[in-house]
Amino acid sequence: MRGETQSVGDILDVLVGRLGLKQRLKQAEAVRKWDEIVGERIACETQAEIVRGKTLFVKVTSPIWAQELSFLKPEIMKKIRQEIGRGVITDIRFKCG
Repeated sequence: MRGETQSVGDILDVLVGRLGLKQRLKQAEAVRKWDEIVGERIACETQAEIVRGKTLFVKVTSPIWAQELSFLKPEIMKKIRQEIGRGVITDIRFKCG
């Protein structure tokens, strides 16, 4: 590629792709953006903790919230797909903590 200049961002993007890290970075983004995705009211009662495989684990303040969020899961999944991308997160598990 003599004569071509690449930005640091372009080089990093290629490197991240070659190392297979794009998916993990997208998953980390889902955890980081959880509050923004679900909104203030739900964010006050929950905390996204980790992604294992393609499952996002979320801690909730009570069993009642876990049940309520299980009903809202399809809507939350739709928002995650819109914000993060399709296929990054395929399930959410809510646990009391």
